[in-house]
Amino acid sequence: MESTPLFTVGQEIATFLVSSGIVSKAWEESRLASNSEGFSLNEYEGVAYVAFPSFYEVEGFIADKNKYGEGNIQNDEIFFGCLEGNDGQPALVHQGALKLFQHIMENTDFQRKNDHARIFLQNGGNIENKLNKNFAKLAIELSEAQRSMAELEWYKERCEKENGITYYDSFRKLDRKDIDANLRRVKLALFWDEVIEMWEKHELPSDFQSKNKWIYAGNTYSRLVEPLDIAHYYLTSKGNSNYLIDGRSTRHKVLQKWMEEKENSRSSKSKKPRTKFASLTQDSCFWAHVEEALKDLENLKQGQYQKLQRLEMFERYVTRMFNERKISCEVFLEESSFMMWWTEWKEHKKNESPEWSSPLYKIMEIESWKGLNWHAI
Repeated sequence: MESTPLFTVGQEIATFLVSSGIVSKAWEESRLASNSEGFSLNEYEGVAYVAFPSFYEVEGFIADKNKYGEGNIQNDEIFFGCLEGNDGQPALVHQGALKLFQHIMENTDFQRKNDHARIFLQNGGNIENKLNKNFAKLAIELSEAQRSMAELEWYKERCEKENGITYYDSFRKLDRKDIDANLRRVKLALFWDEVIEMWEKHELPSDFQSKNKWIYAGNTYSRLVEPLDIAHYYLTSKGNSNYLIDGRSTRHKVLQKWMEEKENSRSSKSKKPRTKFASLTQDSCFWAHVEEALKDLENLKQGQYQKLQRLEMFERYVTRMFNERKISCEVFLEESSFMMWWTEWKEHKKNESPEWSSPLYKIMEIESWKGLNWHAI
């Protein structure tokens, strides 16, 4: 079950909290309750906030640690900076703080001095309700998107078992059998573009991108579908286009950022090495790297020796992916684009030096991937 969002947004609320004097009143009330001399700077799921002394766990404001430092944060000017937001966008306001302000209004004479206060706090509640409705709408749409994901997983499996090729290489040709997969790809792109757009416009709870359900849904989407986006890009692009530089969509970049932030927030003790190989290659851009390696190898054969370093980097990249169990088995299907690159690369290196060897060469020569433990998430 999803937890209640911790933060709400709204420039009017932020301005009101400072201009009405309720910040100072909250400071006074909380100081009397705890006999403390200052607010503290805390952190929750990677978000810094200023906490009232008597409410260390939940009440506070968003703050920029680098801007305001570790000292006491007590004056209205600092609070206005906290509430205004560093990027000029509507501020994030901790809902625990709003509840505290409502409590102060209901139990002190503050309300009688500020007739407009209730309207602004009610406005905060209305914004929260709107964000939650948007969130609920997307949750329903996510269920529909998951059906398209299941159909693409079936398409992937059919390509491998019935045709003996990767779904990437099949889609790269875009025959009639791939048309349905393309429709699913486009449909999913529209859904995730909508999600990202709503998040960027602050139309979703501010901690939306930290919710595990959405992080992992987005991550699985990119790992399954971005290879098809890459295939479509190289199928339709002209000239020497590079997906990694010119073609990657914002949605994949944002979803990757969310996942990286989640991974970075985990303690090193909770990060255990993989024991099984992935069912989906963990780097969703893997096939773009393969495409660029194929082009670099062709250019190297034509005398562009500066490509050699990039090719050696790609070889080390694949070796690392294999050793860390972050690559999926279909990569090694006989007719895959990767195997095409490997065959040509090995031939080129052996022609240069018959004694040539490398960690990846040893993996490929003994077919180390066969019989191993595959198909972990």
